[in-house]
Amino acid sequence: MGHHIAALVLAVPWREQARARFDLVAVPLPGVTIFHISHYYSGYWQTVLGWRGTLPTPPDAPSIYPDDAVLAHIASELAGDPTPTFGLIQTEYFGGEGDQWAGLYVRTHLAASGSINYVLRLLGVVAAPGLDEFDTIGLASHRRAPEQLERYEELCDEVGA
Repeated sequence: MGHHIAALVLAVPWREQARARFDLVAVPLPGVTIFHISHYYSGYWQTVLGWRGTLPTPPDAPSIYPDDAVLAHIASELAGDPTPTFGLIQTEYFGGEGDQWAGLYVRTHLAASGSINYVLRLLGVVAAPGLDEFDTIGLASHRRAPEQLERYEELCDEVGA
């Protein structure tokens, strides 16, 4: 079974009104909350809200990595903070083979990049004895985005994103 996710990660309390406005599913995990996203999701919101530009990406990130600048705005609205610290993570695994990418952002600045464990550590996740941060928060059980994100491909076509 594969593991394919892209998510915005917050280690601070988030605002329900912003979650609902941006049609996100909150997945509370120990020490953080992940919000599944996709490049269609961020492309849609970037177009609808009139944002331009991209966030810097980790050096080895694939061409389809969540980098639309609107994600910093969404993180800001979720956190209720004009300069939020948040993570963007992506996995591509199948049968134990694959890769992962992660960036830690302060607003639109890439503050650090590396493994998902590294970024989770920077967000304050403390690994349980015998586990890494990824397994401590149970990220392995979140293998794919919620179905509600699938509609953003069609929504992108509707708004010309």
